[in-house]
Amino acid sequence: MKIVSLVGLSEADAERIRAVDTSIDLELAGGWFNGEFKDTWPEATASRYIADEGHGTREERDTLLASAEIIIAGFPFPLDLMARTPNVKWVIKPLLARAISCVAIFGEPKFP
Repeated sequence: MKIVSLVGLSEADAERIRAVDTSIDLELAGGWFNGEFKDTWPEATASRYIADEGHGTREERDTLLASAEIIIAGFPFPLDLMARTPNVKWVIKPLLARAISCVAIFGEPKFP
C-alpha cells in the first residue's frame, strides 16, 4: 500500500505508520510541492505557509502522486490533487471542511 505524505512527519511518526503493516510503502514528500503552492495559491497564503521552493520536477511529483493509494495532505495542498492521483482511495486531511470551500477536490462540494 503506497502512502504519500505531503506534510513533514517526524521519523517516529513515520515509523509508527510503517509498523502498522509490512505492506505499507510510505513516501515522505513534505515540502516537495512548495514551488507549486507558491504558483497556484494566493500570495497571502503562500507567504504565510510556504518557507522554501520545494524540490523535484513536476514530472517527478506527478509520478509520486500517481502511485499513491493514500495521501496525507496538509495545508496548502495541490489544487489539482485528485486529478493527479488516479489510484488514491483515501485522503487524510485535517480541517478539510475549511479548505474544500476553495477547491472541489472530491467533485462538487455539498454542504448541508
